[in-house]
Amino acid sequence: MPTDNDPIAKYLDCLHDLPRTLEESYEKLVRLGPLPIDGYYITALILRTVKTYYEGQNQTINFLNKRQRGATADFFVETFLFYLKAFIQTHNLPVVVLSEANIKRQRGSLRPDISVWQGDELVATIECKTNLGFNRHGWEEQFSERESRIHRDYFPNARCFLVVLTAVNWPGFKESSKIGDQYFTLSKAWPPHIDLDHIEDYIANPIEPLFGQIETLVRLAPNQGFLR
Repeated sequence: MPTDNDPIAKYLDCLHDLPRTLEESYEKLVRLGPLPIDGYYITALILRTVKTYYEGQNQTINFLNKRQRGATADFFVETFLFYLKAFIQTHNLPVVVLSEANIKRQRGSLRPDISVWQGDELVATIECKTNLGFNRHGWEEQFSERESRIHRDYFPNARCFLVVLTAVNWPGFKESSKIGDQYFTLSKAWPPHIDLDHIEDYIANPIEPLFGQIETLVRLAPNQGFLR
């Protein structure tokens, strides 16, 4: 265990306390009451969190002379999961939200970034990407194939969403009619470039309509079932 004379004690304490700090922040958030569906409050929270992560990672990169930051895609999923979980709890929805869980317990089963379950029924899946520059020409076909497979082989009524962190470095959803309904791009800028004092100017598609759809799907579900 680190001591007062340990040169890295403060750093180790910070790492050790991170999970507890996350839980404490979550508890404070849910005590505020139901997260609002109108406006962009949740979207702003997500972007503030991711911006802070990127800024910290950039400082670490500069200090250690790294060429790449940590796994930002994983952090984005964790951030989205954090706020969706808080939304579900503060709205008293009888569902659970999971990450990287198999849709079915069998080899080759799909594992969405995030899935929402009501009993044994899949309510929704959410794929979270930092951007789609790596697959700028094939993302829609890939997403449609996954959606079709979920509906054909597993849960025909599940809603499938695609959430992209930033519009930078890929052509965007263009004129798709699914923007703001099934496809979401949160930020017009790269996260470190967002001005938190004017965050509304940087939001492309607020995420609140997605959260609202999940609540509607759950409220209309005929079979509440038991929690998974």
